[in-house]
Parts: sequence; structure tokens; C-alpha cells
Amino acid sequence: LDEDFSGDLTQWTDTRPEAGGGWAISEGLLVYEGVVISALRALLVAGEIEWTDYAIEVTLTDEGADAGLAWRYTEGEAESYYRLRLDPAGRQLERVADGVVEVLWEDDLPYAPARDQTLGVQCQGPRLRGQLGGELLFDLEDAAPLLVGQVGIDAGSTAAFERFLVRTWPGAALAPETQYRAELQASFVLH
Repeated sequence: LDEDFSGDLTQWTDTRPEAGGGWAISEGLLVYEGVVISALRALLVAGEIEWTDYAIEVTLTDEGADAGLAWRYTEGEAESYYRLRLDPAGRQLERVADGVVEVLWEDDLPYAPARDQTLGVQCQGPRLRGQLGGELLFDLEDAAPLLVGQVGIDAGSTAAFERFLVRTWPGAALAPETQYRAELQASFVLH
């Protein structure tokens, strides 16, 4: 999936249209307008339920200080997925399992919106890694992993996003932390 937001949102699904805001494409950006009161926030998903191991990245903009990524999204009686949230209070990796939110990693560094900043996540089996620009945020294994699902973009208030990319692995395993950047560049777009 390689989305430059120059077309429409036909391949995307708004999982919470009742949240009070809305998603739209404007001048090559994906824009969410509104303020979400729900703890589950606004979420736009794409891709296939069967997707397992992949890397996702989104180019952030300087519009909105409450943005993030979601992955391995499935919907049964309640939603389950991972999300990496960036906001003025800090940065959090959370597992939402059947609608219940659990923090897996966090810090208290406030997110400062900036143009052309890339937020990326890798998932392979129970292993999860996240990066903001050149900074490795986390590299951990989840004891109760979610193993399949769609990808998405998360917002808690008005925000804008540029290019969104999903890649699959050319190799069999995630390399050590120092190889993070090379792995993203060596992977290829998942269709």
C-alpha cells in the first residue's frame, strides 16, 4: 500500500464516523478535522485482515499535535489493534484488545509537530519496533500479541498526514536495532 493522498478515500474505512470529526483529502494531505472525546480516538484503516508481518510509515506534517499509527486492526465484537500515539503529554504504544486499552511502552516527551517527520513501525510476530525520524522509540516483544490485521492512521484532534506506506519483509527476521533504517529501505511495498 503506497498512498500519496492525491486521490480519494475509497480504500480507507472510517471506523468511528460518530466521533464528531471527519477525514478528507485536501491538497495532497489526509486531514482529520475535529476533536475526539472517546479514549479510542479517530481511526482510519486500510489493507487486508490477513496481513501479518510488515512495516508501516507515515509522513507527519506541522498540523496537529495529536497523531499516530495503528496496525493489526481487527473488528469482532470489539476492536483489537496496536497504536502508537504522539501528543503533547508524551508518546505511547498501546494494545487495544477487545476495546480495552493497555499501555505497553510510554515516555513523557511531548510531541512537537514538524513537517516531513516520519513515524514508522515494524511488526513481526510478537516483536514491535517504533521510530520517529531517526529516533528508536521502542523495541519489544508483546506477551499477548495481536498477529494479523489492517493498518491505520490515528488522530485525537485536528491533524494532517502526508504519504502512507506499508512494506513487507525481504528477510526472515528483524535485525538488531542498528539495522532499523536499512530494513525499512530494503523492504518493498505490500499490495
